[in-house]
Amino acid sequence: NKIFSSGSSLNAAIFTNTSDYLDTDAEEQSAGIRISATKPVSELVTLSSKFGYRYSTFEQDDSDDELLNFELGVDYRASRRLNVYVSVGYEEKGSDVVARRYEERWALVGLEYRLR
Repeated sequence: NKIFSSGSSLNAAIFTNTSDYLDTDAEEQSAGIRISATKPVSELVTLSSKFGYRYSTFEQDDSDDELLNFELGVDYRASRRLNVYVSVGYEEKGSDVVARRYEERWALVGLEYRLR
């Protein structure tokens, strides 16, 4: 994690997981990377971006999955208590198993109000 003098930040994580499902004797192993960055463009507006990649293997059916996602967003601080944010994203999952494959595009508009 790195925070720059301009207020920008860069975060990166590499991970690995092993899941052992006791009821089915199945095992899943995955590894991946997540990278995110933020950049304030003014006192009120911050840009953000995220990238992720995950590779998973499943022992029970000897299959592999790949998950790739991107996100771009803008946060606007309307007041001390109210933030408005907008994000767009893309996610794609490839797999040896056809039923697990998908491609998705999405948009999000949100409000965050602090009661305190």
